[in-house]
Amino acid sequence: ELGATFWEMIPIPFYTHEWELELGENFSVAFGLALEELLRVMVKAPVKNEGGVISIDTSQRASEDGGDDVTDSSTDFYDDKDDILTKMMDKALLQKFESLDLEHMQLKLSIRPMESTLQHIFAIPLITRDIVEQKPHLRGGYQRIEQRFQETKSYEEVRNMTMKITEDIGMSYKRTVVADALVTCSEFFQVVDSRDGRIVQGMRDGDEEEIVDHVVRFEVVTDITESGEGREVGNWKIIDLDDILDGNVFH
Repeated sequence: ELGATFWEMIPIPFYTHEWELELGENFSVAFGLALEELLRVMVKAPVKNEGGVISIDTSQRASEDGGDDVTDSSTDFYDDKDDILTKMMDKALLQKFESLDLEHMQLKLSIRPMESTLQHIFAIPLITRDIVEQKPHLRGGYQRIEQRFQETKSYEEVRNMTMKITEDIGMSYKRTVVADALVTCSEFFQVVDSRDGRIVQGMRDGDEEEIVDHVVRFEVVTDITESGEGREVGNWKIIDLDDILDGNVFH
């Protein structure tokens, strides 16, 4: 599916395949770049990336501007299909971030992704997010099949329900690959209410950075190549972070 051989995909206890290590490293880099772009779009303050350390301090910008509103409410950053950020993160996840109320809040963040470990990876045949957007009745189709099998233990019903999905989709060789990665970061995080200086969330000034694990769910669509030999892999996209969308499941 991802260019690995059959033998390379076989899980071996206490052993990590090279492709898993490489994919984990790529996920760590992708997480950092996406976070940097997200902060740059959401927050009206400079975002720094120095040696892989992504940092922002909106209290400095607020004091310079004489205000405390750090968000850019004029930016609709998930509707522009050509926007860089929408190629990095799923629209539903961006909408979740945009819904955060940051008025009167000052953010101080320093984060350095250190390593990423692949936790789970699986493929979903036929269905993609784009297909589900076009045909909303297919949302949760495979979950309904699984639930029905748990209830009836009938392979015949599973076959019929699967065939119905296949008929609704039509000719398609696409698959969606979903991967969960554990991204370990060194970070300082603080949110302060600018009206009274109270720390709403996070750490105190002077605290040392902490080691924090973030669960990041990635997704990519693959399709058969024009020659019919092998598969073409699209661009990985972050679809959930720390389970704030409960996995952002569509199948």
